[in-house]
Amino acid sequence: PGHYRRFAGGATLSFRVDPPQDCYSPRNVLSGVTRPSESTNLWRSDPTEPLPQWLELAWDSPQTVSQVQVTFEGQLLREYHAYPPFYRDPQTVADYEIQARVGERWKTLVAARGNTATRVVHTLDEAVETTAIRLLVQGTNGDPSAGVFEFRCYASEVCTPESFGPQVLES
Repeated sequence: PGHYRRFAGGATLSFRVDPPQDCYSPRNVLSGVTRPSESTNLWRSDPTEPLPQWLELAWDSPQTVSQVQVTFEGQLLREYHAYPPFYRDPQTVADYEIQARVGERWKTLVAARGNTATRVVHTLDEAVETTAIRLLVQGTNGDPSAGVFEFRCYASEVCTPESFGPQVLES
């Protein structure tokens, strides 16, 4: 009672809520939770608008950033061992840039293509002083919306890099 149950194969019923709820707002990436639990804990871009779309973290005073971690949306119903070879989850962001506001301009820090990982860590060659960091999503592996659970910036290297990740074109 009070909980949804999955049907065989992990499917659930869908329904429409009127008026629509704001359950995928940008502030969800600040929850500290990287999966849906008591809330969606997810930002999703507007599916009626084409990509690219972006998500921004901004501060009142300049911050030093040398490492960025992003946790993208991915399928939660299937076990990894059940994926077919070379599977690309449609919900996972494939092509993106991480940009920093330097002065009045946006500077690309990382340009990545062909990502299939749900968690990526980028350690910058040089730390940057900035008042804002932006994740510019240019494409997914098939979904019309970008989905991000977590977007974090650090002044020092605190995250363990993933064992595989996107092809980084610039860094």
